[in-house]
Amino acid sequence: MPTVITITGASGSGKSTAIRLFLSQRQSGYAPIQVPKYKTRERRVGEEEHDSVFVDLIPPACDLVYEQYATRYGLESQVLFGHLNNGRSPIVVINDVRTVVDIRQILGPLVTSVFVFRERPTVQDYETLALQRGERDRDGILNRYNKAHATYRIFIENIHLFDRVLLNNWGKDDLQLQIAGIIQSFSDGPTWPLKRSE
Repeated sequence: MPTVITITGASGSGKSTAIRLFLSQRQSGYAPIQVPKYKTRERRVGEEEHDSVFVDLIPPACDLVYEQYATRYGLESQVLFGHLNNGRSPIVVINDVRTVVDIRQILGPLVTSVFVFRERPTVQDYETLALQRGERDRDGILNRYNKAHATYRIFIENIHLFDRVLLNNWGKDDLQLQIAGIIQSFSDGPTWPLKRSE
């Protein structure tokens, strides 16, 4: 059954890898597609563009909007509905608890919220990650660490909001097995396949 998959996790936790693995899975009734969000900032060095549309202002059609560290993010719920109606499972990164809750309230059991966890963030880890990405701005590095730490706190304080946790500690093969299990659970649910009431 088509299902919206929200992905939440700190920078460097493996969200992009998890999304690639979700997109690579092919099972009966599961047709994934990544949905980009609007972002009011410039693209970072090495940042992939397929999950983002960089704008000066969030378009008025976006009814799911949140802000973090002076950047606004926007998404149209109608885009999610459109993909669901076409039999697709939209995947979107949402690093805001309120927006995860909003999507769940709008779509109910048609949402699976996933948290990607690697480890508790440290400033040293983010300095190393920034160097690997070619970033040298100390304020930018601290900003990303602060966001990562806040996201980690979201997980600890709001674990009940997430349907699944991906533990990204044992490599890509293990992560792929966890994701395959999540996708299999879609077909195990009581609403699979979607049937008209008699």
